[in-house]
Amino acid sequence: MGADGARKRKIAVIAALAAAVLLLALLELLVGSSGMSVRQCVSALFGSGDSAAVRIMQHIRLPRLLAAVIAGAGLSVSGLIMQTVLGNPMASPATLGVSNAAVFGANLSIIALSGGFLSTGNNLTSYTAGADPFATSALAFVFAAGSVLVVLALCRLRDFSPNVVVLAGIAVGAMWTAATTVLQFYATDVGLSAAVIWSFGDLGRATYRTDWIMLAVVAAGTAFFLLLSWRYNALLSGGDTAGTLGVNVALLRFVSLLTASVMTAVCVSFLGVIGFVGIICPHTVKRLLGQDHRWSIPASALSGSLLLLLADVLSRSLGSGSAGGCHHLPAGRAIFPDHHLRAKGDCRMLTVEQLTYRYGRRGEPVLRGVDLTLQSGEIGILLGRNGSGKTTLFKNLLGICAPDSGSIRFDGQELTSLPRRRRAQCIAYVPQDIRFGELTVFDSVLLGRLSRFGLQTGPADRAAAAQVLTDMGLAPLADRLVTELSGGERQKVAIARALVQEPRLLVLDEPTGNLDVSNEHLMLREAKKAAQERHIAVLSSLHDLNQALAFGDRFFFLKDGVIRYAVTRGAVTEDMLRDVFGPELRLAEVDGEKVVLHLRAG
Repeated sequence: MGADGARKRKIAVIAALAAAVLLLALLELLVGSSGMSVRQCVSALFGSGDSAAVRIMQHIRLPRLLAAVIAGAGLSVSGLIMQTVLGNPMASPATLGVSNAAVFGANLSIIALSGGFLSTGNNLTSYTAGADPFATSALAFVFAAGSVLVVLALCRLRDFSPNVVVLAGIAVGAMWTAATTVLQFYATDVGLSAAVIWSFGDLGRATYRTDWIMLAVVAAGTAFFLLLSWRYNALLSGGDTAGTLGVNVALLRFVSLLTASVMTAVCVSFLGVIGFVGIICPHTVKRLLGQDHRWSIPASALSGSLLLLLADVLSRSLGSGSAGGCHHLPAGRAIFPDHHLRAKGDCRMLTVEQLTYRYGRRGEPVLRGVDLTLQSGEIGILLGRNGSGKTTLFKNLLGICAPDSGSIRFDGQELTSLPRRRRAQCIAYVPQDIRFGELTVFDSVLLGRLSRFGLQTGPADRAAAAQVLTDMGLAPLADRLVTELSGGERQKVAIARALVQEPRLLVLDEPTGNLDVSNEHLMLREAKKAAQERHIAVLSSLHDLNQALAFGDRFFFLKDGVIRYAVTRGAVTEDMLRDVFGPELRLAEVDGEKVVLHLRAG
């Protein structure tokens, strides 16, 4: 292929990337859990139609779309430039510790400046009164930019070589991680929860204001890199050779790393850590177009936007709850046909009465007379703000904590008096932080039988584990290490391990907290399948209110240590949501389904 043909091919690739970005951007506007038709989406986008639909399109989906395009482009271009100037194919926007510093700055803002230290206790009112999301982003950016300057200054003191830059970045990044750990150690439950949640990359945080700021920085930085594209091409020949061609290599590296890091810092400070774009996209572009920066820079920007849009569209469409987003496993039979425990006419009930618990003898009660009732076959959702006591209630149910007073009964049997082994036969638990160790899938599931076998497993235990693996579609993975599985597969293993216990109550503590939307859908679908097929009770806590409304049968609103409301799905009202979560929430109905909307201040 001649030079003209190669040029046309590169133009065609960039044009195809641009068309794909445009197509996905349009699809991004149409995908969501609201169930709106294409006509409703278009009308709402231009300000006509239902007010709830207009708010969804103009204030949720459109800012999210712009954030994906801008941040994806910025992170991808930053990764390309860092790989070039450092001569390291594994370099990324995180190489100089930018993300670590941003996380520390956000933690400092959330935990210290917003009232999350022990001095304010777990008083949610005191915390929210001082919370300022934009101030958090600003402080995250200050520390991220400051970290870059420290790393580059350290390198200037000696030899400004790529290896020194990388080592300095790793060292400074480790320092920020350690500082964040120390800060979190002194945080309250409220401050710590908010700080951890911030670190998860989330396009849903975007607003028009943040989008404009990111656009200004990313556009300026990308234009700057394009102006220096020939110098980057020279740098591909090595620093010494580039120097003989008239390039000030040290200055080019310094300015390029600073600019790329600032672009990354701005995106991370507003959206949280998004770590995959800056390393995947540059390598893909190099395979398609080669390393000529005149082409690879604009192509990297487009591919970054495309990847982030694609990830967002897929996750939202797979988890939207529509027929097209559901991928059901084969129905099969009930995993354990234990009829005396799960007969349809046999109605079992979890009853919690006047449960009280406090941490320490002199501490304020976290739970203040909690009352809760849940029937077998029902899915109960525990709702409440961070720090309201949801995890503490679960710990009392599971026997991790002993209540100060009150009772917990299942089928009239007092659970607090049961030995740990008997309790494990009654209640199974899927925690937020799922760990398996270096075990095979089969052995990890077999561990769920621990409360039922003695020192050694028997044929019945192995048969039970094999059966649950088959029914959940995990049999082909039985001999693989859990550490080799995807996130969704590990979640299925966690549920399988819980179900092989043959529980009558399944407790899920924030089961979707660390998952993307598609795996969230998988986790909740498996839990609902277990409740229906095995006729067991499921009690789960969820932060996503719309997800909770779609998943649950009965809802328990926890506030100030008590169950403020206990209602079925149809009885949930806007007043309940506003009482527990704040006046900015609204309950709307879109296509016959209840949708919770968050109205931003101002």
